[in-house]
Amino acid sequence: MTLHGHEVYEQTEHSRAKGGKRIGLTIAVLAVLSACVTILMSENNTKKVVIEVKTADWWAYAHSNAGNARLYEVAAKIAQLIPETGVRVAAELRRERDDRQKISHDARLMAQELERQSAALSRQQNYYSTADLLVQLSVVLCSIALLTDLNWFWKSSFASTAVGLLLAIVGALLY
Repeated sequence: MTLHGHEVYEQTEHSRAKGGKRIGLTIAVLAVLSACVTILMSENNTKKVVIEVKTADWWAYAHSNAGNARLYEVAAKIAQLIPETGVRVAAELRRERDDRQKISHDARLMAQELERQSAALSRQQNYYSTADLLVQLSVVLCSIALLTDLNWFWKSSFASTAVGLLLAIVGALLY
C-alpha cells in the first residue's frame, strides 16, 4: 500500500490534531489543579490573617493586664500608708495584682502559641506557592509543545506537575 502526498499530509494533520487534543486536555487538567492549589493558598492566607489578628489581640490583653497589675501594686503601696484599714486594703489590692499578673502570663502564652501557628502557616504557604508555580510552569511547557509540535515539552510538563502536586500534598499534610 503506497500513500500519496495528500494522504501523508492528511495523516500528519490528523496526528497533530490528536496530539494537540492531548496537550489541550492536559492544559485543562493543569488549570483545574492550579485552581485547587490557589484555593488552598487563599484559605491558608485567610487563616493566617485571622490568627495574626488574634495574636495582636492577645498581646494587647497581656500588656493591658500587666499594666493593671503595676497599677494595683502602686495602689497597694499607697493603701499601706493609711492607718487602720490600709494593710487589709493593700492585701486585697495585691491579690488583684497577682490575678492580673497570672492573666497577663497566660495571655502571653496564648499569643506565643498563635505566633507559632502563624509561622507554620507561612511555611505551608511556601509549599503551596511553589506548587502553584510548578503547575503554572507545566501549563507553559504544554503551550510550548502545542506551538512547536515538540512532544518532549509536553512530557516534561508531567515532571513539574508531579513535583508541584507532591509539594501541595506535603504542605497540606505537614501543617
